[in-house]
Amino acid sequence: MRQIAQLPRERKLWILRKYVYGGLPPTDPRILGMTDEQVELEFVHMELDRKAKEGRGEEYSDPDFDEWDREMEEEDSKLSYEYEPAAVQQPTVDVDDWEDVEL
Repeated sequence: MRQIAQLPRERKLWILRKYVYGGLPPTDPRILGMTDEQVELEFVHMELDRKAKEGRGEEYSDPDFDEWDREMEEEDSKLSYEYEPAAVQQPTVDVDDWEDVEL
């Protein structure tokens, strides 16, 4: 058992279970079903998050997303309009409309 726990993949899965996923049991299918690529990707994300928290992260820029975001802003601006509610009219009460009803 000790030899299995010392394998690099098992150590990484332990770190993910304990620190990233908040203490999942070792038999959780979300952990057991991870491929080596997914495990490595999680560790890359952990490193990026750590750098960002320390203020040392690189700012990521995606020109395609920026273009898409600009297009969506333009489309949304065409859909918006200024709305002014109509004046609310108070109902008029005609005193002669009342009926006398016996209680």
